Amino acid sequence: MRRARNKGRQYGFTLIELLVALGIFLVVTGAAFTLLSSSQQRYQTESQVLTSFQEAPATRRQLSRMALRLTLQVRLLLGAKARAIPTPPVRLPPVVAGIARPPR
Repeated sequence: MRRARNKGRQYGFTLIELLVALGIFLVVTGAAFTLLSSSQQRYQTESQVLTSFQEAPATRRQLSRMALRLTLQVRLLLGAKARAIPTPPVRLPPVVAGIARPPR
């Protein structure tokens, strides 16, 4: 900021000083928005992964029920010949059943 030599002159910033300050402000603001957008993308990705992990057991149960229904429908369609078709056992691995913990 310049000091006025004459008493009638006003104090203030020059145009160059204002442009430099504006440039610095724009660089800092751009960096902040870049960080914000990257962290928002990371949050969305982690949220989708978490949702898929939470839905996995329900999907597995639904697939097991569908396989069992399909086997029963094939037995009904084939009649007496279908008795030779074994029903698939629906067993949970020890980790899913809560018997054992997964290795770390």
